[in-house]
Amino acid sequence: YQLVKKNATIVDIKRRFMNNGICIPYNIYAINKEGNTALILNMLYALKQSIVWGIKILKFKIIGDKKSKYYAIFRRAFYWAQIKYTRELFLNNEFRTALTKDDWVIKRNANNILVQ
Repeated sequence: YQLVKKNATIVDIKRRFMNNGICIPYNIYAINKEGNTALILNMLYALKQSIVWGIKILKFKIIGDKKSKYYAIFRRAFYWAQIKYTRELFLNNEFRTALTKDDWVIKRNANNILVQ
């Protein structure tokens, strides 16, 4: 159930793109455990894409293409969120530690029954 006035706003859509963006470095670090090299490579790619989409924002703003401008804003937010999240992973030990704890994971036994 979504409300158009709340969930179809530019701010909310941008927030969703950002949340989707942080899933990428989270998966690299906490789920797939691919290491720092993979995180750095992803961050460099995200930086490149953030610059590309930033340029597109300006282009679409100049030519007056509002729909494309907003899409570019959302895409830039997607990549910029990855950069910020990766930076936090490298600089904040408490954050890194919290991501690897299993205290929030739902576990099931061999009979598919929830266990504590």
